[in-house]
Amino acid sequence: KKYLMVLHRSESYPIRGIAYLIRHPSLWRQIFCGLIIMILVSIIVSILLLIFAFPVQANCLSEYMSDWIAWIINFFLTLFEIGITVLVFSSLFLAYYMNIIFDAIWRQETMATNREEIQLTSSTRTACIKSFLILIIFRVILVVLTFPLNLIP
Repeated sequence: KKYLMVLHRSESYPIRGIAYLIRHPSLWRQIFCGLIIMILVSIIVSILLLIFAFPVQANCLSEYMSDWIAWIINFFLTLFEIGITVLVFSSLFLAYYMNIIFDAIWRQETMATNREEIQLTSSTRTACIKSFLILIIFRVILVVLTFPLNLIP
């Protein structure tokens, strides 16, 4: 099987990716597992922060302002904390999960039998994912630091 590289318009890649996913049901399991993991993490983080962080922060804020406004401000503060926590986890998880999806598509498309080629590709891909992980961490830090500026239009 010979592969030809074809260039497409950049705006067509998301649609082509979705079409590829629909045409290959063997990838559905990996996608749904990642989606379920992210939903579970979001639910667990929400429950933990609302149970443990919310009351403590509200009590601390109520020392400096009236109770009702402290609870309202703390509710939005806790929602922000939940969002940041899920953002950090999803950014780190995405880098790992991209490797899993790439491996599944690689096996499905090439079925390479040359072990040396597989090891070389794997080590190169691992180095690329690690450097990508560093970029993701910097991006998350940048989002957290510049969030107040993005609130002001």
